[in-house]
Amino acid sequence: MLVLNGDCYTVEVMAQKAVGHVYCYINNSLVIDVNTANGISGSYRAERLVKTQISKYDQLFDRYVNVYTDS
Repeated sequence: MLVLNGDCYTVEVMAQKAVGHVYCYINNSLVIDVNTANGISGSYRAERLVKTQISKYDQLFDRYVNVYTDS
């Protein structure tokens, strides 16, 4: 996961996928509604939501490279 200029939090929840959304529940109460149109993948890795890696084309290397922010 790549977090640019923000905080990263984790929580153990029960997740339910729906078209365009991932709903997360704790003790049968909805706590998070993730809109997948915001760049969040509906796929899981190690039971975690994964944000798409940001990349851009670099003319110097003649290929796409990952973007990182130095903080």
